[in-house]
Amino acid sequence: MEKYIVIEADYNDGDYIAQINEITDEELNKFLGLIQAIKKNKKGHNWETGENADSELTEQYPNFDPYLLKDFNYYVPHGEYGVHTITSIEILKVSNKTKLL
Repeated sequence: MEKYIVIEADYNDGDYIAQINEITDEELNKFLGLIQAIKKNKKGHNWETGENADSELTEQYPNFDPYLLKDFNYYVPHGEYGVHTITSIEILKVSNKTKLL
């Protein structure tokens, strides 16, 4: 069974972008602690990147390995100027896939 991670993010105060990527159980398990930290982050913006960033991800989440932050950031959509808030993270389990075109 294939798994996909779907992350939706806000890049301009109400403008949303989403990205879907296949993910392994190993990768997903590696990110669970970080996902919980993002969920608990109540400061407003929880994942600032690009021109939307007031600080680096390593400053936003100093308790996490910089390589883990970089790896997770691969799965986050970025828009034209980065994002400031992850609004949702979903995991899709696909047991049957049909190619239409």
